[in-house]
Amino acid sequence: MIVVVTLYAIDISRIFRGARVFSVLRTCTLVIWLCAGLCYAMAQEPKVRLPKSCAILSAELKEEIKRIHALQERAKRERAAPAPDVVSAFGRLFGNKDAGVQAVKDMKSRRAVAEDLNTALRSNNCTTIDIEAELSQLR
Repeated sequence: MIVVVTLYAIDISRIFRGARVFSVLRTCTLVIWLCAGLCYAMAQEPKVRLPKSCAILSAELKEEIKRIHALQERAKRERAAPAPDVVSAFGRLFGNKDAGVQAVKDMKSRRAVAEDLNTALRSNNCTTIDIEAELSQLR
């Protein structure tokens, strides 16, 4: 990044001395490509490194299961409450009981995290945890 700024500053100084247009175009193109690359890199979802310890993975999975259970309870409350907007109200009217329930979306993402943790347990030759059985015990 510092190199690009330096090159840009050098080209700006050349412009004021009556330098070539090519050098300005080259620098602008470089800056545009750099910004595009940075935007693309920032938009990518970061890969999470999971620990290799069975105890830590199991503890994290149990915490995720508790979060999923809390989200299930919140989803029940949100389903019982009136729909937050007109679109959700029509969705509920025509059979989509989860329309406008944010907790269901959060629960799906947490469930995916729990599945990833269980997969990490399996890949490290640890004993896996039955997520459904744990959730049913919390009820």
